[in-house]
Amino acid sequence: MTTPFATPWRAVVTGSTHAELVHNAELVLNLAPVNALADTSWIRPGEVFRCQLTTAAGTAGVDFAVARGPQYIEYDSGWYDPERSSTDATKSIPEIDLPTVLSNAAAKAIGLLLCVNPMALADADSLFGLYKSWGVAGVKLGFINDGTQATTNQMVGTANYPSPAPGRGANRLPPGRCVGSRGRDAGGNRG
Repeated sequence: MTTPFATPWRAVVTGSTHAELVHNAELVLNLAPVNALADTSWIRPGEVFRCQLTTAAGTAGVDFAVARGPQYIEYDSGWYDPERSSTDATKSIPEIDLPTVLSNAAAKAIGLLLCVNPMALADADSLFGLYKSWGVAGVKLGFINDGTQATTNQMVGTANYPSPAPGRGANRLPPGRCVGSRGRDAGGNRG
């Protein structure tokens, strides 16, 4: 065996109370490798408000964020067509006028996050370049739940793109990402 070596890991953090979960959360930081990104100045953590999939809801979401403090609004799965059947995340559904929502959000210093399924990441460089030109603040990587090396590699490849957003269902993430989103796939709120 050659040392040093690295192996994949998974961890479960438990606690008797919510406070203990927060207190024990440093386990993930302690297990993670040292940050490999040279420039982390673009990382801007914040709270996110998820909007229904309409222009009016996006505009209202921006106003809500201004009044209540979240730094971002998000269009979750379905903003560009049915989540698990479309690979084209370059145009929104007819119910969303994305340029209008982006303009409104930018005018009020609120970022817009878009959920993108791995099926739509065949050319992440091109897609994320397009989003940057639109003024999108970040991407939530959706439905990352297969745990394969290929998916992990794909996620690591996205680490160079500014994104404060979590990956849904992800087990391992590159430095600067977070886990913990409870999106529409978890049931409950379908808004």
